[in-house]
Amino acid sequence: MKLLGLFLLLIGLGLGYYTLNMDTTVKVDYHGDNILGLPEEVNNLGLMSDKQNYLIVSCFLVIGGIILLAIGDKDDSIGNKSKKYIHEFDDWESNKETTSAPTYCSNCGQAYYSKGKFCENCGKEL
Repeated sequence: MKLLGLFLLLIGLGLGYYTLNMDTTVKVDYHGDNILGLPEEVNNLGLMSDKQNYLIVSCFLVIGGIILLAIGDKDDSIGNKSKKYIHEFDDWESNKETTSAPTYCSNCGQAYYSKGKFCENCGKEL
């Protein structure tokens, strides 16, 4: 999630930079001389509308990226805890006929009944 948040943030910032530097004027070609002192460039309402839309989209991308960076992939989230408990239950169910005490990982506390050398949860040596 954090990688997606970073990607959205960078895309939003890039689009915002492009939008703020976007030229919304068009050149006017007068037939003959410009004796009345009219401007050489005028604002194009369609380009101004595009600029506004791009700016709104870039703001949403930046806000979404910041939110995903802030809440993405926390180790203490409910989903990870429930997976840990389900994994412990599966270990217990598959080894409940054994009478030996479980081995606990010193790093993450995962219970193991098998004689493995490494923790399946965090990868540390048991």
